[in-house]
Amino acid sequence: MEDYKAYQAIAQIRQIVHDAGLCVANEIPCGSVLKRDLNRLEELAYIVRAYYDATKDEAFAREVASVPRHVFPQIIKCKKLQSKTQASVARCHRMLYEIATHTNEPQQEPVKPDTKPMGIDEALEFCRDERRERAKVYFKKAMQKEWIKATGTGLKWNKSKVELAYFCGRVFCPKNIEPFPGTALDKLFEVNRLQSALTQICSAKKPQKWKPIIDSIFEDNQSTY
Repeated sequence: MEDYKAYQAIAQIRQIVHDAGLCVANEIPCGSVLKRDLNRLEELAYIVRAYYDATKDEAFAREVASVPRHVFPQIIKCKKLQSKTQASVARCHRMLYEIATHTNEPQQEPVKPDTKPMGIDEALEFCRDERRERAKVYFKKAMQKEWIKATGTGLKWNKSKVELAYFCGRVFCPKNIEPFPGTALDKLFEVNRLQSALTQICSAKKPQKWKPIIDSIFEDNQSTY
């Protein structure tokens, strides 16, 4: 079943890229369905990468390498697409590139999206309004301390993964009531299993020396983690 899902994901990526490439080449606007599919490219690429990471199947790597990746730069640079769509295409391109370069084909550097750094509102669009406003306050503080840096495809955390998990837990679950948006944050910061890291922190009995540092930007807030 996992084999089927992985090969199906490759087939879907190939078709989406083909259709988008035709639109871009002929200066035809991408329809709503195609735009939706472009935003799914990253999700499909995660399926592909997870399967390859688990199997290291060289035949599968060659299948990935057969996807026409030369079309990706044209799609990424298309000004008619939203920056989050360009970012989804760019991340897919990068993951396919990483797998394909395990084969004997000539290496070609993945193209980075030509976009300005992601804004806070765009980064936190997965939140409801009231949670977003709270998150913006602390994300801005973290940026001022240079813990977080905006890129064209998301956000980069400049400390450890466990510190990121703890920070996000305090931002999004101040009273441990709201669900932790782990999937959205994994994509935003380009990490894996952030929710699992938070669970390990919560269950750890040994004090973490870095916690007071993260807590320092929440000291003006009465909510507790």
